Amino acid sequence: MAPARALSIVAFFAACSSLLAGPERISDYSKDKNIVEQAAEPECNWYFSLGGGFDLDYGGTEFVRQHDIPGFFGLANLHTPARDWDDAFDLPYRVQAELGYAVGSHVELFGRFSYNAADGRTTDGGFISVIGVGTLDLRNRWDDYRAYGGEVGLRYLFLSKESRVRPYLSLSGGATRVDNIDVRVTAANTIANITAGDVLYDGKFYGNSTVATGSVLAGLEVRVARCFSVGADAGLRYESKLAADDNDLNRVNVGGFIFPNLNRLNDNAGDRLFCPVTIYAKIRF
Repeated sequence: MAPARALSIVAFFAACSSLLAGPERISDYSKDKNIVEQAAEPECNWYFSLGGGFDLDYGGTEFVRQHDIPGFFGLANLHTPARDWDDAFDLPYRVQAELGYAVGSHVELFGRFSYNAADGRTTDGGFISVIGVGTLDLRNRWDDYRAYGGEVGLRYLFLSKESRVRPYLSLSGGATRVDNIDVRVTAANTIANITAGDVLYDGKFYGNSTVATGSVLAGLEVRVARCFSVGADAGLRYESKLAADDNDLNRVNVGGFIFPNLNRLNDNAGDRLFCPVTIYAKIRF
């Protein structure tokens, strides 16, 4: 076979192969590229906080008011001095939990539950002066204080969520349930047929009470992580007057002397004006 004819045949088959194979594919290197999408961070608008602290009494209210109550026929007179909350109880302590929602960058709406308690103290209960006999000094031993309740409110944070330190003010109001408070009255000295240590009264003074509450607090919150922070606040809280319970008082007979108006002892008193000091930890989600 002639060389020219052989080359022609080879060229013919090459052309046929090219036509059958179709156009040459262009490599697409884009498939080898990894496309990474940035995931959006959660808003963390909801939050839950847990904290505790103590209450400092401002001294603007009275746990018991001063009274002078005469007995029948004016033969005896009962004098009771005024007493503040700090006189009747040790430093109150408190635990609380709060659930809230952030509305924008500066406002939080919240609901708070708290439990308060304090141990009762012994106070000077005043005295009974008896004509022609002498004076009987009294000692009061107060029952422990126990209360639980809730408030709803609004908190305004002066700086945005991105700030590490955020000062704020909050306003809230609600109600608190206070367990009944009893008192045990004993003689501090001996007079006539009454001996020092004798129990003169052991019963209710304030009944179970539901009181209204209102709070104005200033605080500071420090962001530790994106959705976790710690904080502290203090301010002013008011609780309305306790409910009087006269059932036991109306039956008191002290050494044969009856005081018909003992139900005045617990009237129009028992409200609180104090500074709640709280530290807390807050997690957002």
